[in-house]
Amino acid sequence: MKKLLVSCCAVLVASCSTIQQNNDSAIAALTIDGEVEKSMICNRCIDFRRLVIVKRPRGRCEVFYAKGGHAEKVAEGDDPGACESVYERMGIDLASSGFDCR
Repeated sequence: MKKLLVSCCAVLVASCSTIQQNNDSAIAALTIDGEVEKSMICNRCIDFRRLVIVKRPRGRCEVFYAKGGHAEKVAEGDDPGACESVYERMGIDLASSGFDCR
């Protein structure tokens, strides 16, 4: 029984790592020509999410959200404060839904 539990845990850890890597890859593909200013990883069991703020040329910013290996832009604009606000609000929403965000 102990051996089975250890095997299950090893598979779960490998699966979590893969999910997180897929989210990171999805974000990287969309942010390749920008500078990641802030990043937050949230998880609930094996459900991983990632939020980033990307600084673009000429003061523009974008907020990206990744889950399940797919990323999407959720905000953009010329006001870094607005991007920060979206980023923080989404982090709070995830935390209130039971995610541990760091």
